Amino acid sequence: MNTWWYSRHFHCQDLWCFVHPDHRRGKQTYARDLIDFAKWWADQLGMDLIMGVMSLHRAEGKVRLYRRVLPFVGAVFLHRGGAA
Repeated sequence: MNTWWYSRHFHCQDLWCFVHPDHRRGKQTYARDLIDFAKWWADQLGMDLIMGVMSLHRAEGKVRLYRRVLPFVGAVFLHRGGAA
């Protein structure tokens, strides 16, 4: 559970949703099952659920999965700074 800095309203928020590479192909639905569990847990708590994709590897496919099961409500952008 977490809150935004400007609010006292708690919400559920994922830290990561990971499926081992050995279980990502075929008819397995482990990633979808993890998301469904997170939604169920948020329902049990009566809280909003915020999940996101923060990845530099195959992000488009992950976003497609999330968009199939959750409403799209925003975006995150990254500038990688640092000295050369």
